[in-house]
Amino acid sequence: MSIEKLRKIIAEAVKTSFNEGIFDDGNPDQSWLAGKYSWKTGDGNTKEAEINTKLPYAAIGDYFVQGEEAENTIDQIHQIWLKDDCTPEEAIRKWASFYL
Repeated sequence: MSIEKLRKIIAEAVKTSFNEGIFDDGNPDQSWLAGKYSWKTGDGNTKEAEINTKLPYAAIGDYFVQGEEAENTIDQIHQIWLKDDCTPEEAIRKWASFYL
């Protein structure tokens, strides 16, 4: 699936969810970040991440936090996602490049 097609699907889901009142302030909440992610690094290796906003925990590569630390990490990723208008995976990658 192309990134453009994925963005259109997400945009439609966001539009639908907004109309149904799922957003508090017009922005997706942190629960939209929950999931498993993987991407290729510059050296050809694969990096993986998993975010769970309910427990909460975040595992990004070898980095793992839970509880309040995870809430802080997820909040930072969420802010990057909203501010930079990027995909959740891109926000996680940006967060990792800043903090890891």
